[in-house]
Amino acid sequence: MVLGAVSSKRNLFLHWHRLIDVTLPVPPPSTSDLNETTIATMDNATSTSSSSINDNFKMLLEVHFFDRVMMPECCSSLLWDMIDCNKLRDGFESLVKAVQAYKTEEQQNRLLLIGESKEEVQLIGGANKDSFPVLKQFHIPLKGSIISSLQCNIVRLSSSSLIKNLLCFKYHNNSICTLVQVPKSTTYSHFKRNAKRVKWIDDVLLAAARSGCQDEAAEWILRYLGEFHHDAFITAASSLGILLRSKVMDAYLACAMWEEANAPLWAHRIILCHLSNFFGRRLTVPERQIRELEDGALHPISDSFLVEKETISF
Repeated sequence: MVLGAVSSKRNLFLHWHRLIDVTLPVPPPSTSDLNETTIATMDNATSTSSSSINDNFKMLLEVHFFDRVMMPECCSSLLWDMIDCNKLRDGFESLVKAVQAYKTEEQQNRLLLIGESKEEVQLIGGANKDSFPVLKQFHIPLKGSIISSLQCNIVRLSSSSLIKNLLCFKYHNNSICTLVQVPKSTTYSHFKRNAKRVKWIDDVLLAAARSGCQDEAAEWILRYLGEFHHDAFITAASSLGILLRSKVMDAYLACAMWEEANAPLWAHRIILCHLSNFFGRRLTVPERQIRELEDGALHPISDSFLVEKETISF
């Protein structure tokens, strides 16, 4: 009886102990413990990522540098023991910059050997090397010969590329500009052959008009040539069979015409205005040149006298 009572109490105690373990919540970790755990985890992740980056960078150097410069019987592990991996990236970037500077100086010396000028491009308007960040980024010196060679390669690239607007770019105000290759010609036949081969006139017509209409751009260009290159425009029109004459009536012929027509000043001004609007240009010299004919001229004196009962007028 005593043993049965003791075993029943023992079973009851174990039952309550299991019940307390299941129902009572586990106390959460303290903030300090959480922060320490998080920081330790982040440090481990950072060290793991940095170590993987260093391992990858070391692998690149191993394959592309050490294997190419070291002798076959040498081991690169001994060399890695003497290298501080934390300074490896900065040191390698400094080496690359030094090599680029060396290549630039070597190229300049070669240009001097073939007679190229070493003078830099003269800048105006307060511009300096920092005004051209792309040239500065790729270490392109501001030399006339180097800039010309670069332009030649860009034009050649545009003719070999599938991108049609490779020579188009935008200014800071979003206006579009197009670079056009215009070859120099010695004769008109050579000019036409270059225009058909390079098609630079088509590029000019497409780039000049905002709407991209070639007819509109051609009209603008012809009007500009007619206004500022009048004689050449008339000569070209005559060679095409277009009847345009650049000859105007001089002061003597104009004065004789108006004197013989006995037209007053206001009348010939109106006539000249209509003719100028219709033909698009002046047909006579300006009125000022006609008035200059009066300078130094004697005004006629008219009178009459009686000779033997006959009146003679002059």
